[in-house]
Amino acid sequence: MITDGQVLIKVEDLYKVYNNRLHALDGVSEEIRKGEVVVIVGPSGSGKSTFLRSLNLLEMPTKGHVYFEGVDITSCFPIKPYSRISRWLRLSF
Repeated sequence: MITDGQVLIKVEDLYKVYNNRLHALDGVSEEIRKGEVVVIVGPSGSGKSTFLRSLNLLEMPTKGHVYFEGVDITSCFPIKPYSRISRWLRLSF
């Protein structure tokens, strides 16, 4: 069980490249701790939505890892829609 302050989501060296030329994410790394409120801001086209969609694997990263409660979910793809991971990784836009 993860308690407040412990890492809930960890992103390591995340890349997303479209059509071998458009780099939407270029080596993004981040840790999100339980209890934190996180805001992703930036101009249009900077990769905000791609990053968020990569966290719940609606968008599969080209390279890198997303860990949820210490489990590398990028190696668990596809995630079953009603698994514990999918229930936790619901996002609001």
